[in-house]
Amino acid sequence: MKQTFKSITGHSLTFIALFLLSSYFQAWISLEFIGYASVAVFSILLLSHVMKKKFWMFHTLPLISLFLPIVLVDIYSFGISLGFVTVFIFFIQYLVIRDIIKTKPYSPELLIAYLVVSLFSIFYSWVIVLSLVLSMAFSLRSPPGLIKNEIKSLNLKLNSTIAASAKAAIYFSAPKGGLYQITLWLEEFRKLNDEVVIILREETHIRALSQNTDFSVVCLKRIVDLDLFVSESQLKAVFYVNNGMKNTHMVNYTQMTHVQLLHGDSEKSPSFNPVTQMYDKVFVAGEAAIQRYWDNNIHIPREKFEIVGRPQLINLKVSESNSVETVLYAPSWGGYKLEESDSSLLSFGLDIIAELVKNGIRVIFRPHPYSYNEEHSHKVCMAIKQILKADKEKTGIKHLYLEPEQLKLSVFECFDQSDVIVTDFSSVISDFLYTLKPIIHFSPDNELTNQYRILEACYICYNRLDFSRILKDIEMDDSKLPLRKQMKNYYLGDFSMNERSTVFTKAYKRVIIDS
Repeated sequence: MKQTFKSITGHSLTFIALFLLSSYFQAWISLEFIGYASVAVFSILLLSHVMKKKFWMFHTLPLISLFLPIVLVDIYSFGISLGFVTVFIFFIQYLVIRDIIKTKPYSPELLIAYLVVSLFSIFYSWVIVLSLVLSMAFSLRSPPGLIKNEIKSLNLKLNSTIAASAKAAIYFSAPKGGLYQITLWLEEFRKLNDEVVIILREETHIRALSQNTDFSVVCLKRIVDLDLFVSESQLKAVFYVNNGMKNTHMVNYTQMTHVQLLHGDSEKSPSFNPVTQMYDKVFVAGEAAIQRYWDNNIHIPREKFEIVGRPQLINLKVSESNSVETVLYAPSWGGYKLEESDSSLLSFGLDIIAELVKNGIRVIFRPHPYSYNEEHSHKVCMAIKQILKADKEKTGIKHLYLEPEQLKLSVFECFDQSDVIVTDFSSVISDFLYTLKPIIHFSPDNELTNQYRILEACYICYNRLDFSRILKDIEMDDSKLPLRKQMKNYYLGDFSMNERSTVFTKAYKRVIIDS
């Protein structure tokens, strides 16, 4: 009996939804039938008026009898909350029929008016049903609960088996479009061959993650759900890929070790965020990341840092060629405040693409995913798409324009396909250092350029004329190559090839053992 009661309560919302849907469906059929009937009847009345002939059925049948079923349907519809539109239709029908009855002979204008109202009632009935279907579809689109490659439950009862078996968790909270932050690390965790659970705080990324990873995925929207999960778990460590605001909810559980990974290393403020001080450990790519915190007065103790390199890069092709056949343009996201933006997309984007196209160079355009969320950046992206499409049709050069929903290549695969990268203040600079290929950095400010050591290994560009000259210099004599070799060790860790493939795994195991 107790189990039956739980089952009924658990599905009560479904029962209510089905009841309302069936009630609305009845009203729809009735209202639509009356609408169609009204159109047919008054079409004949109008025809009778035009032909000046009286049909016997309308001579003997009082017009008021047509009004009665309409009133009944309107009252029934109103009774199940169809609202003020129903009252409006009822009132208009009443006025029109009243005037029709009073007018002898029947006025064609009034008959036409009634036809319009009847047609509107048909349209309204379809709107009711379609809106109900759509609302139910959206309500069932992302149901809450626990997910592991498919939806296992529609309620918030947590699976204690998953909680008990996982030693580590990847905690992820980010707005729509931020999925790349966690996918960057999934392959590295898969190589660990350990029980890892992904904890999400929003439903936005459930389907994509559960379909593209073998890890267990739980969505814990409320703090009470997170608390219950942690209380049932045997987690020893939690890893974070950003400094999302909801990270503090998890860091409060002090019985486990909290490790910040971030999803890139750049000279921007997210790479020296003071919030990073709250984690127990901070995994960084190289010595440069540690120095960056200290240079910006973020005093994190040295023992909290662990240099692990960038394990995602070890399979990239390394090349010392000075070829400029394919150029990757990967501008950063400038943020939501245009006046504070240091992205090259708005200021130089169209000029960069025009110069590359003019020189017959193949272009891979891969903007930051968030660029599509801001109006001005999105317009520039669309303009670049049209330029590349037109040149592709004209010359046959196979340019690549990568949109968020059509990302056929990862950013690292783009690295392998390109000879040179053009970017700005982005984490792709330090990642691209691994390949030893030339880097062109567009900068709006000479003072900013002098502040960052990594830019010593880049060709600095301030305008379109500089850009054209730099492309020729790279082909003739790549003078920045020795500096790129030096910066590679400083920014990505001074490891041998064999060490780079194992350093993250060893650091992970130390955290698990020490926790």
